[in-house]
Amino acid sequence: MPDWNKLKAGAVLICGDEPFLRHKALREIRVAQSERTVVLVEPDATKKAKTWNNLITDLESADMMGSGLLVEVIGAAKLKGEVEGFIMWLGDPTDALVVLEVTGPRLKFAKAIKTLSKMVPVFEYNVLKEYGKPPPVAVWLVEEARSLGITLALPLAEALVKRYRKDVLSEKDNPLEVLSQEIANIAAFMGWKGKVTKEILMLCISPQVVAKPFTIIDAVFEGHVPRMLQRSGVFFQTIGDDPRACNSLCATLEREAEKILGAQAIRHLTDDRVGKLLGMHPYIYSISLKPRLSTLTDVDIVWLMSALCELEVSIRSSVASPRAATEALLIELTQRVRT
Repeated sequence: MPDWNKLKAGAVLICGDEPFLRHKALREIRVAQSERTVVLVEPDATKKAKTWNNLITDLESADMMGSGLLVEVIGAAKLKGEVEGFIMWLGDPTDALVVLEVTGPRLKFAKAIKTLSKMVPVFEYNVLKEYGKPPPVAVWLVEEARSLGITLALPLAEALVKRYRKDVLSEKDNPLEVLSQEIANIAAFMGWKGKVTKEILMLCISPQVVAKPFTIIDAVFEGHVPRMLQRSGVFFQTIGDDPRACNSLCATLEREAEKILGAQAIRHLTDDRVGKLLGMHPYIYSISLKPRLSTLTDVDIVWLMSALCELEVSIRSSVASPRAATEALLIELTQRVRT
């Protein structure tokens, strides 16, 4: 994985025919370069065709408003005209970082992008094959798990890929997007650093959805205390009254609260744009996260984050019943939800 913190002023190219990995790279750059002010340029978003000279004008105007800019040019291949003026602009002193996103592999670059690619760093993300020894997509899944702090053995990664290809994925699904979400769910389910065992994997992908933390959280945001307690009971019967089980629930809840807090600040944007910024499929955002934005106030979320911290301290201090303490928090949160 590239160290995006080392990117300096100038320009970089993000390309390839795998949209999920391209967008993931853009999100990682935004996080690594968080001290910069983000400026978004979408040549295809307006009826009037934009040229490379128009981009230079936009960059110079934005540069006058402040320093330390991160300029994302989505669909840079759609820019018209000659690229030489932009190359000359790169030669001038600037502290802006321009990220040019291009659909398609390096071999299919248009003339302007091909010329530019010889002068700036290029990061290419193409579709990963699901077959081979080992399958590239399984190797990627192992690395994805490692980035989340858990260890996934290659044979289990291959089994997960095969299972999703056979039973879950439709023709419209992006395999990497679905698998990335699933490995994030497994990490949240575990709630602690460790190794994914076959038993944990089977439990997480089991059709018995009531045994998962995510369905408990669904009942919380429905404001339905009996349903939440019923699902919580099944979950703890499966896992046991173990502090690690409570940690998995708390980690899932904390991530959901963070997503709600992040989405509330940009809820005025389109579902497609919010989904990309949050790293979610726009449809998943629209049916799962978006309806939850009005269920909790900022005060409720601040209370929740504080309560989760206190609960974590209690669990580490060998509280008499981790399950009872966790369910007490869930009950109060469910009662606060506005449906």
